[in-house]
Amino acid sequence: MNKKIFILTILFFSFIAITQIFCGNADINILVTPGSVSTTLSISTNSYNFGTLDLQTSSNSATAVTLTNTGNVGVSLQKTINYISEGITLTNDNPSSTDQFRLRCVSKSTRADLNTDFSVVHTTFSTTVGTYNNLTDTSGNQVILNPSDSSNVWFQIDMPPSVSNSSQRTFTVRFQSTAQ
Repeated sequence: MNKKIFILTILFFSFIAITQIFCGNADINILVTPGSVSTTLSISTNSYNFGTLDLQTSSNSATAVTLTNTGNVGVSLQKTINYISEGITLTNDNPSSTDQFRLRCVSKSTRADLNTDFSVVHTTFSTTVGTYNNLTDTSGNQVILNPSDSSNVWFQIDMPPSVSNSSQRTFTVRFQSTAQ
C-alpha cells in the first residue's frame, strides 16, 4: 500500500512539474485613451448690472444669465467669486458692516423669487475669493448639464448698511464645469 501511495505521489508531482514546463502565462495590457473630451461652457452675457440700489436692501436679477454645456460630455457646475472691487468684504449672513455685501445665485428655469429661492444655504458663494462651491437649484441640488443643455442662473445682492464711497462695485463670478 505504501508503495502505491509513493508511486501515485511521484506521478502527481511529475505531472505538476511537466505542466509547469509545458504551460505558461502571457499577460497583455489593454490601453485606451478617451479622445475629444470637451468640458466647455458658454455664458449668454459677460455682465449684469443691478443699477443703483439703496443701502440695506436686497435685489434679484430681472433677467437670467444662461449657461450652456457646449462640450460633448455631461458636466457638474461650480461657482466662485473670482474678483471683487478693493475694499469689499463678503459675507454669507446679512451684511452688517461698512462695504460688506452678500451675493447669491441659484439655477431656476423661471425668475427666482427674492429671498425665497435664495434661502437655501447652497446659493451663497464662498467668502474666500477663488474658492469654488456647487452651483445649485432652489432645492440645493448641484446643477448637472448634459451636452447642449442649458441652465438659467439668477443672482441676488444684499446691500450693506453703509459704504465708504458711492463708486460702482464689481464682483466677477466664474463658473466651472467638471466632467461627469
